[in-house]
Amino acid sequence: EALLDLLRALREGGAATGSQILLGAETLASTGKHDEALDWLGPIALDPTEAIPQRRALLLAVECHRALEWSRAGELREMALASLERQPAAATRRLALAMHEGGTSREAAGLLRLLRRSVSDRVQRTETTAALLRVEREAGIDWGGLGGELAGFFDGFVYRVESPDAAIAVHLPAPGHDAQGPLVHPNAHRFAAWINEQLEAGPEEAGALADALDALPSPARDHWLAGLLRARASGRLAADARIVWDDLTPGSAERSAFLETLPGCGSEGVALARALVGESALPGDALFRNEPERQVAFLHRIGDRARLVEVHAALVREARSDLFHQNGLEDWVPTLAKRRRLPALLAAAGERDLAGSLFRAYDGAIAAYQWNHAAFLNDYAAFLVETEAWDETEDLLRAVLRKSLRLDLRILPRLYAAWGKETEWRERVRGFHLSRGQELLVAGWIEALAEGGELRETRDSW
Repeated sequence: EALLDLLRALREGGAATGSQILLGAETLASTGKHDEALDWLGPIALDPTEAIPQRRALLLAVECHRALEWSRAGELREMALASLERQPAAATRRLALAMHEGGTSREAAGLLRLLRRSVSDRVQRTETTAALLRVEREAGIDWGGLGGELAGFFDGFVYRVESPDAAIAVHLPAPGHDAQGPLVHPNAHRFAAWINEQLEAGPEEAGALADALDALPSPARDHWLAGLLRARASGRLAADARIVWDDLTPGSAERSAFLETLPGCGSEGVALARALVGESALPGDALFRNEPERQVAFLHRIGDRARLVEVHAALVREARSDLFHQNGLEDWVPTLAKRRRLPALLAAAGERDLAGSLFRAYDGAIAAYQWNHAAFLNDYAAFLVETEAWDETEDLLRAVLRKSLRLDLRILPRLYAAWGKETEWRERVRGFHLSRGQELLVAGWIEALAEGGELRETRDSW
């Protein structure tokens, strides 16, 4: 409340910066004051001159509208139109889907068509058409009326595998929980999973979709994804999908994409993917060669832990190479900069043992901590805290902070609160080489945790 009083005074006096206004809106939203947060966000969300603050404001506005159960959903259209100028297509699609969720599906569909006309990138056109199909189908348009959009989707389809964000928070699922986490999500897999949800609504839905896919003109009808979805709609996935598989060239990108998409077709798709992988007799690290993020995601989805262990073993071997420590090499060369997210991905998938082993292998491969290791070390420290390796976390932080590497200092209050040593933290961080200002920040965070508050980083700790 003291922070909000200060920020309100700055805003009312016209002295608040954009970052202060965003901080105020985030604080208001976190305390349930969503209406007021939207009032603060409006000017920034509509201003395309600063793209990054605008994007933060747009995405937070969506969450506020959702919390208000879309009572002010009419404001989203103006924000979405403002996003077209400088925001990536994904941000505008997010807003369009929020409009659809808020009950303005017709306007959302119009916005998606406008976006599709304005982007030249074929991948973004594919994503936008997929979103348009979802909006129109869920708005009640039957599959027969979507034949033109379906044909356009398959004719212009470009396969893309989305990598996780560069900064992956390590939040471990409970043991045995089948977590998806921040795993890579191929666009065809997501589309197939949505179609699968539609088909599970009943046989009438399956029949209507099968008829629409059968009516597609060539070449859309001959696309491998259309063939896979026809097989799923037919109720004979295992048999009909194998026909599509056999028509694809062994070792081709289409076969890899087909295999990666199968788990989106439900349990029967997972079983078929496992069978095809087993018949190939390939080890895990030979699938999607030199793309371990795809390997981890796919093998986790089909539950093939034996091959996942093979991927882990190959990653550990890579870490022993002299090249692993270098920077500025080509993308295909395995280095810590390229691989550093993989232990966190394994952790997010519920593979704690494999994640811990790979974290330690990567840490052991570092001869001396340097600035370019900070992102990996943040992930490693978070993993150690969540796996209750208290002493190991403290040893790591001591070694890293003595070198003044830019770690997220909020790991310190998280460690000592989880460890039950909140009252001892001052003595324990002696020798960590924290500045007086950093110690004051940690003290504030410790107090916030004790009061059930959030760890807000209101300024750069470094």
